[in-house]
This record gives sequence, structure tokens and C-alpha cells, in this order.
Amino acid sequence: IVDGGSLFSTVTITEAGLIQDISITIEGIEHSAVGDLVAELRYLGKDGPSEGGMEPAYLFFRPNVGGTTLPGSLSNLNGDYTFSTNPDDDDFWTEAAIPSDETVDSSLTYYASDANGQFLDLASEDFFGGFDTRGDWQLVISDENAIGNNVGSVQGWTVRFGTTVIPEPSAFFLLYLGCGTAILGRRRR
Repeated sequence: IVDGGSLFSTVTITEAGLIQDISITIEGIEHSAVGDLVAELRYLGKDGPSEGGMEPAYLFFRPNVGGTTLPGSLSNLNGDYTFSTNPDDDDFWTEAAIPSDETVDSSLTYYASDANGQFLDLASEDFFGGFDTRGDWQLVISDENAIGNNVGSVQGWTVRFGTTVIPEPSAFFLLYLGCGTAILGRRRR
């Protein structure tokens, strides 16, 4: 992750399910200024980017930059960091507000948060709730500070979904649909 640059990584999910919960782990991330970084999860669609996808959902957005706890902007990342849809999990902004040159705790699970550090429920209808998991999912990590020589790396990432089964059309519905077609067919004669 270079200063002023972005890292893009896309995975294709082929297993179907309606999203009720999401957990994202950024594996082996190292960076010397967490306040430079923005991490986003994007759904690109079943047919890739041409389907249009949707707006990105932040895992975190430049923790503590512009806020009252500026020292957090120079905290380090080093390890595997997990972000969830549970508001009872830990606050990444609070953890990132440690003194400069210390490492943000990677043993905790954090809730996803917006540019103000507020909880984002990525499994709500405002984001991915009820979406079919199938399709292309993309993690984007951007370094929004083009100066300072604070670079980093990521080894990988995983996304886990809590889902419900996508309902199949019932036999009754198919019978109803067939009867409706038959009635319409008779009226056209």
C-alpha cells in the first residue's frame, strides 16, 4: 500500500445465500500510519463490475484524522484485523487512538465504522442485508495521504457470510402461475 495509492483485491463467491451477517478479516496488514488508510468492501455484482454494483461500505475510514484524538492517526497496524456487523464489538477508532508508534490490537474484533467512527451495520438493508452472496466482492484499501513515506502491505483477506437459504418457488405458487397463464390463454381466443 503505497502513499496516495490503493490496493484492490476481488474474490468471486459462487455459493448462494441471503446475507444476514458479514465478517471481513484483513490478513497480515502492516502499515505505520492507520490514519492514512481507508478500507472498503464493495459488491461488484453477479456479472462483475458491468452490473453496476453499489456504493462502497467502509470497514474503517482514516481513524482519528480530523478528530480530537489525532495521535491515533500515527498508530501502526500489524496482524490480522477482523471487522463485523456487531455493534457490541470493539471500536476501531478508540483502539487506534493509542500513542504514536504503538500497534493497534489485532486480537479484537471491531465493528465497521464510517468517516466519523460511527457504527455501520453492513448487514442492514442500507448496505448488503438480503443480498445474494453470489458474485464478485472487492476489498479496497487506500492510503489517502500522499506524503510521509508511510507504506504498508496486505497478505490477503477473507469474507464470511451468515446467510439464510434463498427460497425456491413453491409448488403452490407454480400451480397458481400455471392456472393464471391458462386463464389468460382462454381469454385471448
